[in-house]
Amino acid sequence: MCAYVLMKLLESSPSRYDAGMEILTLGKDRVIKEMIATEMIRPGYRVLDLGSGTGTLAILCAKRGAEVVAMDISRDMLRLARSRASRNGVESSITWLELGVLELDSRLRDGSFDAVAATFFFSELSREERMDALEVAWRKLKDGGLLIILDEARPQSRLARSLATMIRIPLLVIAWLVAQARTRPVSGIESMLGRAGFKIASQHRYLMGSLQLIVAVKEVDR
Repeated sequence: MCAYVLMKLLESSPSRYDAGMEILTLGKDRVIKEMIATEMIRPGYRVLDLGSGTGTLAILCAKRGAEVVAMDISRDMLRLARSRASRNGVESSITWLELGVLELDSRLRDGSFDAVAATFFFSELSREERMDALEVAWRKLKDGGLLIILDEARPQSRLARSLATMIRIPLLVIAWLVAQARTRPVSGIESMLGRAGFKIASQHRYLMGSLQLIVAVKEVDR
């Protein structure tokens, strides 16, 4: 098993990233992204996709009828994402930005998005960077807009933590090989959301608690 996982990790590249995530999340990655696009994104929405990677969620949202701005720091990831968007016929609905989250302030108007999505993005950031990213998301969202976070989480029981190790460790290594980023479970995000001006609307856990989906709303007054 270890040899197989190691082989898959060493072979990882942007073109294989989605397949690797499907395996490591037992298909939940794709299923949850499809649910986000179909149940949370409405036609005509403006969506900001933080850390868009290979563009899976951005493309799903564009197919839903949204106008998407997709941001990632990896040129290779964005190159693949653009190609996939073209094959899916939604290239005109997505703007791709190769930059970091803090650079969005100078490129995008405040209060101009209905939803901000971040899938497996916050786990690549330090605690300080997470707070900065939440502040950027708050500024870019319209009042009452949605912040949608799908990411790694720390399982709540000892048994679940032990079982989830089989998922978490390979995910950490893949993230490093593909994006040169060190991932870790996103802990304490609930309190950070409150400090940034968000109110949690729903919260769900998957895969023995190792994946967490949080939907938060931008409050008008903070």
